[in-house]
Amino acid sequence: ECRIEEITELQIEEFCQTLTCKRTTKLDWLVAVRKVFELARKANAIEKNIVNDFKLPIENDNEDTLAVEPFSPEDIKTLLVNSVGTELHNYLGIAFHTGCRPQEVIALKISDIDFENMLVHISRAITHGKYKKTKTDGSTRSVPLPHQSRKFLEEQIEFAKSKGTTFLFSFSNGVRLNDIADIRGRAD
Repeated sequence: ECRIEEITELQIEEFCQTLTCKRTTKLDWLVAVRKVFELARKANAIEKNIVNDFKLPIENDNEDTLAVEPFSPEDIKTLLVNSVGTELHNYLGIAFHTGCRPQEVIALKISDIDFENMLVHISRAITHGKYKKTKTDGSTRSVPLPHQSRKFLEEQIEFAKSKGTTFLFSFSNGVRLNDIADIRGRAD
């Protein structure tokens, strides 16, 4: 335990090095520490916010063992082959080939698929029962439809129409899903 005015840049650097997380998470921690020091400066507990000038040391991303690794082409093929005949098959095919977030995939409507221009329009998400905008303003986008995704989309559109819904993914009665867990299962 030490007083804020006794903390050094070296101690902050050592603290950051003890964190076993991605660099972006360390930067988030640094923002919080910077704010604490700024509050202490405003309260006249310290003269200068030493965190304002602190730079997080550059790290080799290859050493980041907690970073998310994308699926390899072999992983994708295995998942698609083993999901044939399940409700996950088209979901996985659409997700892998469009790059949509899970909550964006389950919010897709038939009208979002533009086969004429070969685009998928992504403008909403569904999470925890809430129907909302995408994660960020930049996440609202139109993505090219790769040729491989067409069969998954066509099958899912036919399935949606047979249930009388405009959502690509829904419960058997046509009501939209409430969360991605409704299609891929719950972890609890």
